[in-house]
Amino acid sequence: MATLVPACSPGPVASLAKGPAAGVSTGHSSGEGPADPPASGRGDAPPAVSAPARSAPARGCETASGYRGLVLGQPIYARLAQDGSRLYGRYFYEKVGVDIALNGSASADLSVVLTEGRPDAPTGRFAGACDPKSGAIQGTWSGAHASGPFSFGPIGPSDVPLVAQKRFSLKRKSTGAGDSDVGECSYTEVVLEFFGLRNQQLERKLNHESLAPAPGPWLAPRRADQARECVHSFQGEMTESILTLQPDIVAIERGGFGVVGRMAHPLNGSEFEPITMSNYDVRTGAMVALGDVFAKDPIPLAVACALRVGGNAAGLDCTNCPAPSGDDWQAALERHLFFLKATGVAFFADGFPHVSGVFNGHGPTLSYAVLLRDGYLRSDSPVRHLWEHVTPAIPSAEACPGGHEKEWWN
Repeated sequence: MATLVPACSPGPVASLAKGPAAGVSTGHSSGEGPADPPASGRGDAPPAVSAPARSAPARGCETASGYRGLVLGQPIYARLAQDGSRLYGRYFYEKVGVDIALNGSASADLSVVLTEGRPDAPTGRFAGACDPKSGAIQGTWSGAHASGPFSFGPIGPSDVPLVAQKRFSLKRKSTGAGDSDVGECSYTEVVLEFFGLRNQQLERKLNHESLAPAPGPWLAPRRADQARECVHSFQGEMTESILTLQPDIVAIERGGFGVVGRMAHPLNGSEFEPITMSNYDVRTGAMVALGDVFAKDPIPLAVACALRVGGNAAGLDCTNCPAPSGDDWQAALERHLFFLKATGVAFFADGFPHVSGVFNGHGPTLSYAVLLRDGYLRSDSPVRHLWEHVTPAIPSAEACPGGHEKEWWN
């Protein structure tokens, strides 16, 4: 499952304008602040700036809902909020994805001071100023062994929001008895955090955290507990990834796998944690269900397409795998896993037994043109804007013509 991380052209947030762009990562690999200053020419962090003169501040700075910037040339994301003079929140390095707490103050003279880490064991200090025109915060980060420039640029609403990855991981030694139980337990999660969605309420709904650092796990805490207890060797993983990221539609997949002991096959899909696919209307913040899209059941058409070209698609991975029957496809598609694309509706098969496991994850994309022609789409759908510009397919057009296996996915 791949995660799309698009470029962003943020607009204003309240009185804030676009801040400085992020530069090239230096490959920092710790969840805390930088250990060493960047080498000459590494990154493109702007120089530190001093606070404007006390006698002529233009106006106070407003905190944005999110920031993107650099600390010693390394790309970061941040969330900040202000309560009186208190300034607080969190930030994380783009390559690491682990939150670091921020606490400090913002003064009337536009100066900003933030301490990172636990109050009893701080790992760094930000000292700088806020630009009242752009809302950007710039200054100097100082740690135990290094110091250098930082910049936080506000992220405003955009048709193409920024998406960052957050990470959780743990490892334990197995406590089981016997050779089959000797080993380690591990569990990892990768989740998404959105910055700059035009619907701020939906952004808060999709993100797993607010202003306070939350280390995880977020998706499957019981699997993390299984690894933490580590009675038998266990490896588990859960991942959240983007399926569709359009101005009006966001679709997200959540799924993973697990291996217990020396089992021959990993557990995935419904055997581990059921895969989910969720579609959200950015305009309203509502989740889009199958019934919001279709006037009649599309699964028979999806099964017909699967029987026609699905074997060829999966055959790209396994030339000797037996093709599933119509009943097999019906059962694999009965959970109605789907996501909305720019060209049509994609379906996802889940639950094939191991003998046909290569077919899990495959599914047809039914074009809006064919679905319109055959009366499948609701004329009053809350997301009908996705196909309002589409011309219905001609009568002779096939719903799933051969040669389109590349439209299937794993």
